[in-house]
Amino acid sequence: MPINHIDGLEMKNLARAEFPHSLIHRRDVSHNFWREYGLRLFNARYVWGILASLGVFFLLVALTNVNRPWSFESSILLYLHAYATSSLDRLAVLISASVAVASVAILVYLIYRRSWRVTAFLLASTAGVEVITRIAKVFFHHSRPQLWDVISHQTSFAFPSGHATQSMALVLALIVIFYSRPHRLVQILAGALFIIVVAFSRMYLGLHFPTDILAGWALAMAWVCMLALIFKKAEPALGMGRAI
Repeated sequence: MPINHIDGLEMKNLARAEFPHSLIHRRDVSHNFWREYGLRLFNARYVWGILASLGVFFLLVALTNVNRPWSFESSILLYLHAYATSSLDRLAVLISASVAVASVAILVYLIYRRSWRVTAFLLASTAGVEVITRIAKVFFHHSRPQLWDVISHQTSFAFPSGHATQSMALVLALIVIFYSRPHRLVQILAGALFIIVVAFSRMYLGLHFPTDILAGWALAMAWVCMLALIFKKAEPALGMGRAI
């Protein structure tokens, strides 16, 4: 076959066949090695995230079983309640409701964009952690604070906080999805602010102790990290960032 009819791929294969130890071959091997090594580091990050989050969660379980609540927890709630006003009450209720509203709105947007894999990841993150939280509440059977007459009565148990768990799962899932996009730091800071504001709204309303919040965060982190490993689509190298 004339040389001008050999395309780039054929020339590359020919070079490999004739010079198996050439620079071309070594370069491809090196590229594959670093790609595989990077994927291993990526997976290890989530494995350590799962282990660390579960460690924090079960440490909180052990501590709350010994002493529920800790004295400083009641002090924090009473300090927040000292600044209570009717306007802040309404704002706190709206902030609490924003978690469900934001989750549904984002899911509807993803379905509209037909980003099915991303939708499945986000839905598994938020709906899955909701199921786990409900089971954990019944299992640990921790009552809610009884420090004052709350304006938003809840019949479920307190540990872990469902709103804290949901907000953390939502933000972490979005960070995983949009990790390859620009302004990553701004997105992370905005998500962190949202998580903290939701947590303070629940404590301000007198519905959760700080340990309920921390346990919810830890549980959500473990769950989303596990899903990221399962989906294998969390970083730009794995394609999640380009799916939207």
